[in-house]
Amino acid sequence: MKHLLAVFAFLICLSSFVQAQLARDVFPFTREYKNGGIYFSPQATISFGNKKEGVLNLGVDSSYRHETTGRGKWGYGLEVGWYHTFKKSRLLDFVEGGVAFRFFQGAAEHKGNYVVNQQSIATITSDNTFKNRMGVATLRAVKVKQLRSHSFLSFAVGVNYNYSFGQSLKRSENYPNQHETSLDKSNLQAHLQFGYGFRLNKQLLMIPTLETPIVSVLPSSKFDPAFPFFGANYHPLIIGLKFMLIRKDPVNCNAPVLR
Repeated sequence: MKHLLAVFAFLICLSSFVQAQLARDVFPFTREYKNGGIYFSPQATISFGNKKEGVLNLGVDSSYRHETTGRGKWGYGLEVGWYHTFKKSRLLDFVEGGVAFRFFQGAAEHKGNYVVNQQSIATITSDNTFKNRMGVATLRAVKVKQLRSHSFLSFAVGVNYNYSFGQSLKRSENYPNQHETSLDKSNLQAHLQFGYGFRLNKQLLMIPTLETPIVSVLPSSKFDPAFPFFGANYHPLIIGLKFMLIRKDPVNCNAPVLR
């Protein structure tokens, strides 16, 4: 977590070097610019694993006691989409929808004991790893809070549909794993996204963002947004560097120009 905060703090500090100064708020756009445009966001992914313990019944007077400690590793992603701003909205400043590729990976340390007649007869240690590639469709509603003439905070609530198409699981040792569950092939989640944005120039916004799911909507039996692997749960976090391209509107070429 300390590394994540350091990365985000570094991105925020970049705003101190921005030279563009505006005479008004960034949103809404003036008539000189069109309401919509393309955005893209290179991403870094990470997940935070937990520790789980349990007992698996193997028969009369025999069981398998296990403990799994999950640990996420860095991955990557890329999101591309379209945004649309509003001229006179008090609730929202813009909405955006896009598609993304995201790669998550992690590890799990598994420790287990075979127990017969309440006596431990064998111990197993397994180093497990997973890799998961997914396509994502996302939709967000965004509200902006102006800070200075060229910087702002963004708060977004959105939904994302995840479809896993490249999942890989590896165990260094064999052990009873009937208790383990894996991520569903597809799921629908709600998420929050926070950003600190600033204007690089008249036609480009840059917004470092942090995004995390808050609940899984479908399948309805699994509200936990964390990804299950090897019996542990991994809560995902997506760090993005969003660029929003602002298009000039030639029809309103005589509109007031930002200086």
